[in-house]
Amino acid sequence: MTSLTTIAKRFREIASALDAPAGQRIFRIEPHHDGSRHCEFDGEAYSLTTSERGLLLDHQTTTDPNELLFWLVRDMTRQLASDYELANRPDEHNGDTRIAMFDRHVELLGRIDDTWALRQRVHYDQTLSTHPGDGG
Repeated sequence: MTSLTTIAKRFREIASALDAPAGQRIFRIEPHHDGSRHCEFDGEAYSLTTSERGLLLDHQTTTDPNELLFWLVRDMTRQLASDYELANRPDEHNGDTRIAMFDRHVELLGRIDDTWALRQRVHYDQTLSTHPGDGG
């Protein structure tokens, strides 16, 4: 199995390649209970857990180290895409602002892994078909 140290190194390389700010490059292996996430490995499975004030907010588990890396990079690039969309939103926007964010997110993932980008595009297409915007 791949160590958390190896996954952390790859995550930081990706974050650096995408010029992510320092706050987006954090890879934690211990809970801080402040709403941030941390990774664990029990010898068989990897976990990505988010907790706040001792409450479990989210917990994902996989035996695939690439899946853990995908989750980490997906979340980091989602924030980068959101920041980009907000900074580049016209004063008067007509339409669904999610589209620009979704497109940027998929583009950022595509810089790292085409299959990750496709996977996220499928997810966003499903989201848009289930929850279409109001166009304004």
